[in-house]
Amino acid sequence: MKKKYKIIISWLLVIIWMFVIYYFSNMNGDVSSNASNGTTHFIISFIDDLFNLNIDVDKTTELLNGPIRKIAHFTVYFILSIFILIALSNYNLKVNKKIIITTLICFIYACTDEIHQLMVADRSGKFLDVLIDTSGCLLNMIIYYFRKKKIS
Repeated sequence: MKKKYKIIISWLLVIIWMFVIYYFSNMNGDVSSNASNGTTHFIISFIDDLFNLNIDVDKTTELLNGPIRKIAHFTVYFILSIFILIALSNYNLKVNKKIIITTLICFIYACTDEIHQLMVADRSGKFLDVLIDTSGCLLNMIIYYFRKKKIS
């Protein structure tokens, strides 16, 4: 594949993933909460059925929904950072520069995402979520750094 097309496709992946994040952030509070509760309930029910735990699925869903939402924040930005690194791999940049650029893009996008949520009905923007989002990126940067250090 020509380098030009690799660059375009890799940045398209970044943009598409940003739109996915935007889509979820654009859900009003009720829709977002219902989707989150439904997903959490499904996961808890699946685990309960798989291991025959006989737990109170509704109570456990209520208890774990908040942490699972935060894990989702962490995960979507971990994935975003992967796509950004893939896009940056098309350029002759040093590892440290890729890490800085990726982290800055993720942090700035997380900030704009939380600002956007301030304008969505029944949603709020939280700096804690920015920190959780950025920490998803940072974990990937740590893994990336040590993988590159081991290779060289």
